[in-house]
Parts: sequence; structure tokens; C-alpha cells
Amino acid sequence: MPKLIPELQEKFIAAARRRIFDGESGKMTIRQIAADCGTAAGTVYNYFPSKQLLIAAVIQEDWDRCIQQMDIHIETAQTAMEGLQGICAALRIFTIQHSLFWDHYGGSGITRGKLTSYHHQVINQIELPVRALLERFDLLFDPCLSMVVAEILLLAARSDHGFSLVKPAVNKLLS
Repeated sequence: MPKLIPELQEKFIAAARRRIFDGESGKMTIRQIAADCGTAAGTVYNYFPSKQLLIAAVIQEDWDRCIQQMDIHIETAQTAMEGLQGICAALRIFTIQHSLFWDHYGGSGITRGKLTSYHHQVINQIELPVRALLERFDLLFDPCLSMVVAEILLLAARSDHGFSLVKPAVNKLLS
């Protein structure tokens, strides 16, 4: 088993990120990433067995940053609505950044069962900060409320109107 060096893994992810955001993700190859980093393709494969897993690592880094932003909004919000708007803004940045994925989120190439599984994973990860925010403001009066609000925030994040689209409905739910 080859020795894995964290700095090299980060270098591969950074190279993939540059290519993805230059609009080359569909044409990107492991060989290109290796060349960008001055290594052999086999070295990249030691870290990422496929191009899809390398792209997933880029997305995961951005998702982790999105969650960190949500946590900041939870801690600094003066009201629950302000916190929810902040969570939605963090989600909006992520969905815009990865619009290629989100544009096809409900589309072709993904079976209904797989889409349902992904959707549940995403909602569960959004629900945790929503729950923390609602608990902070003593608004979690129903165990399903945070899950419903998470669904609504994801809908808003994927809309050009953002939080303003759902603010009246969320306000009503929390009252």
C-alpha cells in the first residue's frame, strides 16, 4: 500500500477544482490532474480511484464549508428568521457553485431510488443546523418541524428568489 501524503491529496483536489470551475469537469481526466500536479496518473489513482470520486472530494470540501457557514449563522443570528435566512444563503451559494449537479438533481441519469436516497441525505444534513437554530430560539415545538423547514430551505436555495420566496410560509410555520 503506497504512503498517502495529505498535502498531495489537497493538491489533486485543488487541481480538480480549477478544472471543474473552468467548465472542464466533463472533459477532465486523471491524467490531466496528474500533469497539473507534476505526478504520474497512478499516483492520483492511489488517492482517488476514479474521476467521480475526485469530483466528489471537491464537492465534499465545499459542502463542509457550507455547513460551517450555517453554523456561523446559527451562532450569530439575533432571531430564528435571521438564522434561517443565513442558512438559506449558505445553501444558495453552494447550489450556485455546483449548479451543474443541481440543474440535474431531479433529471436524467439518476434512478428514482438513488435520487430519493441522495435527497434524504441532503435534507438530513440541512436538518441538523435547522434543528439547532430552532432549539436555540425555543421554537422546536414539533419533532418534524426542522425536517419540514430543511425541505423548504432547500427549495428556496435552488430558486432565484432565495429566502424571500419562502419567508411568509416559514414565518407562519414558526408562529
